[in-house]
Amino acid sequence: MKAIEEVLQEVAERLKDNYPYGHPLYAGQMLKPPHEVARRAYELALHINPNNHALDGGRASSAMEKDAVAALARMIGWDTHLGHLCSGGTMANLEALWIAGQLHPGKTILASTQAHYTHQRIAGVLGLPFEAISCDRRGRMDIPALERRLASGGVGTIVATLGTTATGAVDPLAGLVAERLARLPWLAPDETGTKSTGMGLRHASVTASATRSRLLGCVMRAASGLGANGATTMPLVRRAR
Repeated sequence: MKAIEEVLQEVAERLKDNYPYGHPLYAGQMLKPPHEVARRAYELALHINPNNHALDGGRASSAMEKDAVAALARMIGWDTHLGHLCSGGTMANLEALWIAGQLHPGKTILASTQAHYTHQRIAGVLGLPFEAISCDRRGRMDIPALERRLASGGVGTIVATLGTTATGAVDPLAGLVAERLARLPWLAPDETGTKSTGMGLRHASVTASATRSRLLGCVMRAASGLGANGATTMPLVRRAR
């Protein structure tokens, strides 16, 4: 026990070398202590250390994952869906853009100049062309600029950012859905900045309320405090009834 105490004491001392993420002045910081319930639930799971890669790796936790995904899907009005929880936003974006590439092979991915940098990097990893669309004065994707690019053709997917990391700007989702319906690219809303702006999933639900029934897929993430090891993030695809 003494050896364990010494190791834990050393870890505690070394962890002091961090910024005070839990301080009120860091209210908008993506890093913060997880909720007490999340910490205790995580500690319980660590005694088993399940792996949700398959049902035989985590029967109970896989069932809970399905429940969580269904609850998140209901927040945007979907009762038919397909999705799973990821280790973080980068992996969720990777899966979402992989799906986009499967639906529209070789076609261009569009995102605003304020979108998270992972979209362009992931597009490069997947071998998909990527182009950035300029933003308006409020940091949102500029619809006229998007219209001009779509007129040139070759676009497969539009990434709508519902909360940029820099300013928390929300791309005009209703206008982007209208463009999708008119020109048929896949629209993938991404809640990149919800962790840093504190908007959370509820804001996306309100933003998409008039258009959510027409969305084909999205990347959803909750605030970091809801998960013991970071944000709760998932790629979610709407399935036909």
